[in-house]
Amino acid sequence: MAGEVVQAQSFGVRGGAGTQGVRVSGRGRQIVAGRDNAVCFVVLVAGQPPRLQFIPTVGAGAREADACLGVAAVRLLRAAPRPDRPALQRLGLRYRAASPHAAMVEPVILRCGAGLRGFVVDEAATAAASRAGATTLKDMAHAALTAAPPASSGR
Repeated sequence: MAGEVVQAQSFGVRGGAGTQGVRVSGRGRQIVAGRDNAVCFVVLVAGQPPRLQFIPTVGAGAREADACLGVAAVRLLRAAPRPDRPALQRLGLRYRAASPHAAMVEPVILRCGAGLRGFVVDEAATAAASRAGATTLKDMAHAALTAAPPASSGR
């Protein structure tokens, strides 16, 4: 896959004693099922020694039918822990995407929780945001809170 960094949606992650890592948005091209597809992704760099995590978001995997036109917005989605819901860190990403017949907003929600060594696409929260027609980060945050918690924190 060949790609480029989207500087406007890339940032350092701070906490405790300073910068904990870097989150970089990007877009590129990838051959998926024999066809050239526009793909967006997130790269996270964190830890000592630094560890790189590549996460395809739109144009690959469950969202490979859509061509990614670019990331439009990113937001930390916060939720207070409750007895019925573990504390999870979620990151909402709003993408501009297109299918052969329409342009759309494609929500993607990443999560990090106990037992995870980095972020993964929260498929349940992403599907809930998509079903709800979430086009804003506020709508995505609401959908993420109403989605069923993940069954397991493992990968």
